[in-house]
Amino acid sequence: MTSKADAVIVLGASVLADGTPSLALKRRVLTGVRALQEGKADVLIVSGGPLKHPTPEAVAMADLARENGVADEVLFIEPQARNTLENAEFSAALMQESGMKTALVVTDAWHMERALWCFGHCQIDAKEYCVPATFYPDPVWRRAGNRFREALAKEKYRWMLVWKRVQPTK
Repeated sequence: MTSKADAVIVLGASVLADGTPSLALKRRVLTGVRALQEGKADVLIVSGGPLKHPTPEAVAMADLARENGVADEVLFIEPQARNTLENAEFSAALMQESGMKTALVVTDAWHMERALWCFGHCQIDAKEYCVPATFYPDPVWRRAGNRFREALAKEKYRWMLVWKRVQPTK
């Protein structure tokens, strides 16, 4: 991938009960906005569906991106993904429709390995653009929990892909 990607893709995180972005969602979006403003890519894709709140994560993300200077013309919203694999699959579809091939993926460092694995599975040339560790940092207990959850999630995703391959197509 050249030094400039086709897109910056920000992966979702929780929307709070009141419909506002969680700290994790804020730090990811603001990091993605920074990458766009630094000229790392020409478009910003925000990806995440409704999980804990009826508002899709991507809608809350787009609002925050707009509040921080991102124009609608360069903002792609993917509001359906319910997990990291779907973030990759649905973002890849958006990219392919627009002729994009390369991406900078924005997420937390503890999540990045699985995220890049998912994008690779979707044939997207993706590079990491991690949220800085000092940007709205999580408490130590949450960071430890996130790393443990990631270890389990990687195995779960491997099985999900095996299951998809062995299911008959319609």
